[in-house]
Amino acid sequence: MKRLVPDLTQIPPKDYRQDVTRLLQVVAKAGYALTDDDARVIWSQCSVSLSAGWQLPEMSDEQVLQILLKHATVIADIAPPEGFGTWLDYAVESFDTRSLALEPMFDNDAGPSQDDMREAARAELRRLRLASISKLRY
Repeated sequence: MKRLVPDLTQIPPKDYRQDVTRLLQVVAKAGYALTDDDARVIWSQCSVSLSAGWQLPEMSDEQVLQILLKHATVIADIAPPEGFGTWLDYAVESFDTRSLALEPMFDNDAGPSQDDMREAARAELRRLRLASISKLRY
């Protein structure tokens, strides 16, 4: 059976590169790490809480940092292995598909290939990322 999922790539991306760059600079100066995607999500949450669209008004770096800290959770920064942007990227790329591929071995159904399983997991992770960002924009 095939599953039907929304094509979130059709939602036009909003580019706030200049604002995101400033957010990343502010947190780096204060000794925090933040990804582009997380900066967009946190600042979108802040804007939604103010019943506004995306907005980054003129304010000091300290004011921006305080707003970010109010809408974020500080966690220990345990970096994912080199070559992976996040631990979820690592998990998707390294999860065990062999045992799943062997399950239907004695059935007449060949089942999906290991490459198909991994691509399905990659696609699901992409959809989750896009969904989390798109929900905050509307």
